[in-house]
Amino acid sequence: MENSKTKESHVAWHNISSGSVLSRLETSTAGLSANEANARLTRYGTNRLPEAARRSALLRFLFQFHNILIYVLIGAAAITAFWGTGSIRG
Repeated sequence: MENSKTKESHVAWHNISSGSVLSRLETSTAGLSANEANARLTRYGTNRLPEAARRSALLRFLFQFHNILIYVLIGAAAITAFWGTGSIRG
């Protein structure tokens, strides 16, 4: 199964029969024996995704404002602040 790992990653698993899947993965509907499960755990490692890099709280906060509409609103606020409130003087 070690050599077929690269071939298996390109299989359209949803398109093949369940019997064929069980055969290719060298298992049965009853599952793996405890010895086989431990052997595969030793051989392939745990079935875990790598932990994603964590952003600091400040970066997460700043990314809340990373949107074109926010930039437009900030620009409009800056222009309004520069020109004044826009009140009509009489």
